[in-house]
Amino acid sequence: MKLEAQNLTWSARQLPIVSDVSVSIKSGEMFGLIGPNGSGKSTLMRMLAGLSKPQKGVVELDGISLKQTSRRQIAQKLAFVEQQAETQDLIKVRDAVELGRTCWLSAISPWSAHDTYIVDTALRSVDMYHMANRSWHTLSGGERQRVHIARALAQEPSVLLLDEPTNHLDISYQVSILDLVTQLDTTTVVALHDLNQAFKCDRIGVMQAGKMIAIGTPEEILKPKFLEEVFGVCVHTLIDPNNGKTVLSFHSVSSGREHNMRQVI
Repeated sequence: MKLEAQNLTWSARQLPIVSDVSVSIKSGEMFGLIGPNGSGKSTLMRMLAGLSKPQKGVVELDGISLKQTSRRQIAQKLAFVEQQAETQDLIKVRDAVELGRTCWLSAISPWSAHDTYIVDTALRSVDMYHMANRSWHTLSGGERQRVHIARALAQEPSVLLLDEPTNHLDISYQVSILDLVTQLDTTTVVALHDLNQAFKCDRIGVMQAGKMIAIGTPEEILKPKFLEEVFGVCVHTLIDPNNGKTVLSFHSVSSGREHNMRQVI
């Protein structure tokens, strides 16, 4: 399913947060979104998900505007995992993931064995099946993030939006979750903090000061000089001797010594 945004604009208290952003994401593509903190990534993601109404512009799924689509129909096509999504309800892990099936249920289509199978599969995908009966309030931040991803998978979406999905996750789960996402048969937009993870994307969009300043392949975007201009750090490329992949290494521009912040995929 194709996801398109045309001239999206959103501001708060007359302060522009996202300014005239247009992007077309192909069906089945994994599209990465990178940029400094405060560049507008999360606000753009919320507009793409239909949760924030753009003050200007339109979002379309396969040519149909979200404005002309009911929330139930959107939920059947699109799932969104936010950076932080909490609940005060006393629910268990399985209850939280079962919420992903709500958009498919009705009086003539009640809960069935198929729904149970979808929920079980989603829980296993993020290694949370063994914790299905745990209370939400006993989970760590990383465990809650994996439950949010499972809930999104339970929706069986054609489009999956993930806003920094590996936040709070241990390294092993960062790798496994991104590997899972790359294998899904969905159109995926993922906002990333770790630039090395962006190498897994088909294309990358770069946000800066509320604008989409560049779109291209990882090879086109993840170049040291360009990243230095956007993020204000010195960037070096290294080659991982184990697999021959490129790895980015960062250090402070202002410091006389290198603060090595290597991020290895």
